[in-house]
Amino acid sequence: MATATTGRAPTDIVLGGDGNLYGISTAGAGATGAVFSVTPSGTASPVFVPTSTSTFGSTPRSLSLGTDGLIYASTSGTGTSGGPTVFEVTPAGSTRLVGVFNNATTGSPVEGPLAQDENDDLFGTAPTGGSNGEGTLFKLSQAGVITVLHHFDMETGNGPQYGVIRGSDGDLYGSTYHQYGVATIYRVTYLPPQVLSISPAQAPPGATITITGKHFAKTSRVQFGNLDAASFSLDSSTQITAVVPAGFRSGTISVTNPLGVGLSASYSTPTLSNLQLWRESYFGTSESTDVADDLADLEGDGVKNLAEFAFGMNPFAGGQHDRMPKGALATHNSQRHLAISFRRRIGETSIAYEVEESNNLSTWTPLNIPAQQVGLPINNGDGTETVTVRATVPMEGPGSQPKCFLRVAVRRNP
Repeated sequence: MATATTGRAPTDIVLGGDGNLYGISTAGAGATGAVFSVTPSGTASPVFVPTSTSTFGSTPRSLSLGTDGLIYASTSGTGTSGGPTVFEVTPAGSTRLVGVFNNATTGSPVEGPLAQDENDDLFGTAPTGGSNGEGTLFKLSQAGVITVLHHFDMETGNGPQYGVIRGSDGDLYGSTYHQYGVATIYRVTYLPPQVLSISPAQAPPGATITITGKHFAKTSRVQFGNLDAASFSLDSSTQITAVVPAGFRSGTISVTNPLGVGLSASYSTPTLSNLQLWRESYFGTSESTDVADDLADLEGDGVKNLAEFAFGMNPFAGGQHDRMPKGALATHNSQRHLAISFRRRIGETSIAYEVEESNNLSTWTPLNIPAQQVGLPINNGDGTETVTVRATVPMEGPGSQPKCFLRVAVRRNP
């Protein structure tokens, strides 16, 4: 197929998504080589001819088909960008510069196939250069950032001329040429994270979830949306446990290591009750555990968390007894009754308020609050209202009883 326009010495042939073959010629086509295509009927055509006066440099050295369906090629000659390059080319010949290489720092030129991960980052090798002068293994982002993952040397293998491939396990594999005539085959497991699953399917703030995936070694950060996990533990290279942070409602969960970020599908918390939101705002968790437990008393004032929520109190501030239920007197049918006044959250459904009556502090009987309520509730302007409920029997006169006690019980609804 050697022609003046397509060049000669074809190599790196790949099958494009359009059914045509694509490859590079390393000579001819203006003495610089070309990226060419071949139709199923055998017609060869130049797609792009890089030159020393172009941004991309001259002399193609490798061609790869990315998992994103795009064609990536490299050059060994220096163009106007200042060094050998990797560039993207479409079947129509449109091009985009992806990365510019420097022999001393990143190694160059890029040879052999490139591998691509889920983040569209490219991985490959340069047979010379780098800190040891013996070639490099690198990661190239779509933004043009080159990260050297390994500088080869003469002890473990040098001159990696054949690029890398990605195995079915997600790891990278490649080979080197050893100066003593012994080739080495290497495997790279240090790749950007992959998030495969999350359990449970939903979890509220403060709950612990399990993230399963690949390449979690050296994980430095776990985020829920734009919020850092309350904490996380690297259980293994395939599993992380993390605590859902306060304030998170929905978004992707991301796992970060020095090579990139792995993202989950959208994740969300279940709808939180007002009690769970109250816990989250004060304790950073919506779960009834540890200091956020319903029966915990963080400041030691004798009022449990559930009661402090019910009466609109701050669990970190003592001395709020003005918000606690208070004894009162009420007149009904011209007779005085013992009564109790208390704050309750307006429209709250996660808890139930009960007023109970006793004449011996041993046996308690629930009162019918609407029937025994004195007047209308008073709105306090803070999401609570004050309710006054009287005892069933008067304090004096016909039907009175010598002793009467009232209390407010708060219970969580199922």
